[in-house]
Amino acid sequence: MANTAKENKKSKDSKSEKESNESKDYKLVKASKMPKAVVAYSNDLNQISLGTLNEQEQNLLFSLLVRLKDKGHAPVVFSNTDLSNMVVKNYTTKELTKLVLSLKDHFFKLDFTQIIPQKDGGKVLKTINLFKTMEIKLDSAEEIENLTLEVNEQFEYILSKLKSNFTKFELANFLVLKGKYSKTLFRLLTQYKNMGKAYNKPVNSISFDWKMFKDLMGIPKSSIYTTARIEKQILLPAIGEISWTQIDMLTNYNGVEFPYFINLQYKKIKKDPTKKTSPVVEIEFTWDRNDLLLAKLDPDAERRKQLSDEFEKVKELGKEFIDLWRLKHRNELLSLKMENLLNDETPKEDVPSDVAEAEVVAVEDTTSPF
Repeated sequence: MANTAKENKKSKDSKSEKESNESKDYKLVKASKMPKAVVAYSNDLNQISLGTLNEQEQNLLFSLLVRLKDKGHAPVVFSNTDLSNMVVKNYTTKELTKLVLSLKDHFFKLDFTQIIPQKDGGKVLKTINLFKTMEIKLDSAEEIENLTLEVNEQFEYILSKLKSNFTKFELANFLVLKGKYSKTLFRLLTQYKNMGKAYNKPVNSISFDWKMFKDLMGIPKSSIYTTARIEKQILLPAIGEISWTQIDMLTNYNGVEFPYFINLQYKKIKKDPTKKTSPVVEIEFTWDRNDLLLAKLDPDAERRKQLSDEFEKVKELGKEFIDLWRLKHRNELLSLKMENLLNDETPKEDVPSDVAEAEVVAVEDTTSPF
């Protein structure tokens, strides 16, 4: 009987591992078939609790943010066809209308409070939404015709002229994640994805105040959400979605930076570590540095990234400079199998042409108006 139980457990574990691997493969394949749009925004947006938005609302919001990038605060109109192309599922117009209305209701309930210190030691709490206008036009059947968004002028910097202190990732890698908590944790950690490299540490790590972390994740404040329940129902499933092992990386490596987190782990930090019942005050996340693993897998990865970054800057100077740059690096680009940089590409309208993997520009200044 004992042997049968062991065999059943082994069979169940094997099945679970197989399903997990198939899920990872599916995620990569599905992401590779999506438009290579890139989400980029100021890190200040990560200080706002978006975790209260459900999975599909987050998908739509960040698809919209891609298309609002560098549009300033001028009104931008999206037709129902535009909106249909942004969502992952095949929605009817009625379902799409319901989703947009739900996003509007929930988004305007989010806390966009700025804390402004005063010279006398006091402070001013100022609440302004990211969007100055969110106008939804419905037809006679109460179905959506278009959506007009206007970014608030005071928050224009969130999406425009980003040079430092911003988070960046491929939209496709965000859309395929299941569950609102997985998406939120992915965003929060992506801000610090390369911090280990920035500070010459062997691993990446970041700590959050426990209460703040729960707020940012959108975890309900109900007393039934104990630490144990949060771990079992929220943290572990989310980490399972966005954390892969070195074996996964070796299996799926395709010549670019890995989109998710290698060997992601967390540790609860208690107020008094010597007491079992002491409350949790911080949570620390650690994961392996992608660049160190990539250096072992592909010694030319860093050079390819340098050339890609350099090419993006040269593109801004005009065709004459692009041609000179291509002539100078032609042989190297061919040897590194980067022929795509030798060909002219016509990017689709409103879809960013750069396809860099998730990364963050780290700066010492960590102040935030939120």
